[in-house]
Amino acid sequence: MGRTKNKSMKWQVQAAMLSKLCIGQSRHKAKEEIKKEGKSTPDGIYSWSTYNTYKKHCIAFAEWCKKTYGCKSIEGAKKHIQDYLDYRIDKGLSAWTIKMEASAIAKMYGSSTSDLKLITPDRKREDIKRSRKDCKHDKHISKEKHKDIIDFCKGCGLRRHELAQLKTENIIIEEDNVYIEVLQGKGGKRRIVEVLAEYREHIKSYHNDNIGEYVFKTIPQNLDIHSYRASYACELYKSLERPLDSLIREQKYYCKGDMKGNVYDKKAMMTVSRMLGHNRINVIASNYLWNLHDKTNGNLALFS
Repeated sequence: MGRTKNKSMKWQVQAAMLSKLCIGQSRHKAKEEIKKEGKSTPDGIYSWSTYNTYKKHCIAFAEWCKKTYGCKSIEGAKKHIQDYLDYRIDKGLSAWTIKMEASAIAKMYGSSTSDLKLITPDRKREDIKRSRKDCKHDKHISKEKHKDIIDFCKGCGLRRHELAQLKTENIIIEEDNVYIEVLQGKGGKRRIVEVLAEYREHIKSYHNDNIGEYVFKTIPQNLDIHSYRASYACELYKSLERPLDSLIREQKYYCKGDMKGNVYDKKAMMTVSRMLGHNRINVIASNYLWNLHDKTNGNLALFS
């Protein structure tokens, strides 16, 4: 970690996290390289959002160790990681938050949570609360007033930062089809997103020849973007799904845990995953398809 004498805990955290920054580099290539070493997680941080989030939680950890144990260096605080996580668990924080904080702290030390033998609670799908029901901030948003941007989101499922960066020339019109070109998705990845048929005319109306003009100058902070991504995922999946009784076992995705008994079409899930900027169909099942309802053919179950 280098010399830390007379350096504050906050300074040490910032220095450690800055050394991990790999903005502009390919996380995918890094993952391929570390696979050769038998590891699964790259040592670097490849996005500003991850960097800022991790830094915030690592500073909180370091300050807690300083106050509770009198630690003066992050090396000295390392042996108290589990104590800090247990303290956070006792405060009633969700398993998702604890896992994320553990990952942030492990990243600062250039390790993984398994290398550090950190014990965190299991994450369960039924504990996910994000965008499942009306949230407090939803009450402060006029859905009628913001119908244009909401329909735009439902039609393409972009993330908030992707929506903020979107320019008019990134809306691609090809005969009857409409696509969105995302230049900087999660991890800096580029992708082409297919617009749902129901929203094509609406999204086409935002296309013009003013190169460099942003589609949306402002995006309401309280707008529940994630719920519209889930809406897009569900509608796209329903348009792509094949009758399950026509598929062999290898073509089906069988849910586990509290979702056991629900079965999906793997091919449709993979397409949805790519459109959302993911590459793991298990993420689609647990985080996006929770709003699907029973259908007469029995393909889908209600997850909400």
